[in-house]
Amino acid sequence: MPIIDPDWLIESLREMNWQQETVKSWLRSKAAFTGLSLDGKISEIVARMNKEQAGFFVKEIQERLKMSQS
Repeated sequence: MPIIDPDWLIESLREMNWQQETVKSWLRSKAAFTGLSLDGKISEIVARMNKEQAGFFVKEIQERLKMSQS
């Protein structure tokens, strides 16, 4: 079972207006994702994340969604 629900991720990124390159750029800029291959689709990248990386990514998305709804 995936660490991050793919349906939630797709909908959340759509709400944030984050395209694939935006996500990759953000991941590239964070030390927590050093060493994570950013090749392929977002779903493939997320599948390679460990639990800590996935948690960090989900928290960032949740915070950005919360800010956009305020």
